[in-house]
Amino acid sequence: MEDLLWDVLRLELIAHTERADAYFVLAGRRKYLSEFLSSKAFLGQMRSKGKVQTILKLRPQPKIKITNPLPERKALFLKVLSEYQDLSFPVEISTTVGQMYPETCPTFQYQAYAWQVHAPPSMRRFYPRDHKLYGLSPAANS
Repeated sequence: MEDLLWDVLRLELIAHTERADAYFVLAGRRKYLSEFLSSKAFLGQMRSKGKVQTILKLRPQPKIKITNPLPERKALFLKVLSEYQDLSFPVEISTTVGQMYPETCPTFQYQAYAWQVHAPPSMRRFYPRDHKLYGLSPAANS
């Protein structure tokens, strides 16, 4: 999940800095994609009414808050952001709902999902070094 999160954050950085359209594409054999997209690591914990909040949307859901992540996502964000103390990140991540192609295929055939990563110019940003959760202590920096 660290690689997926870092890829999405890098795409947001590019979209924000270059004012470009950014897309995250995940492809592979349908069987393995289905396993990954239904795994606990991807889905996170079940919320009220049986809902989950994934990093990449499979259905409409709220934006993923980076500055106030869900409890089960804190370690993931900390691991990714601790190495990038001096980069400006959005306070939350927003993507479109994933689109798949082809919609139906045998489990052994390839399938691809694509999400657009949004970077609205008005999105507030923060530096991990200045955040209580992600800032490293002075001893850790030496």
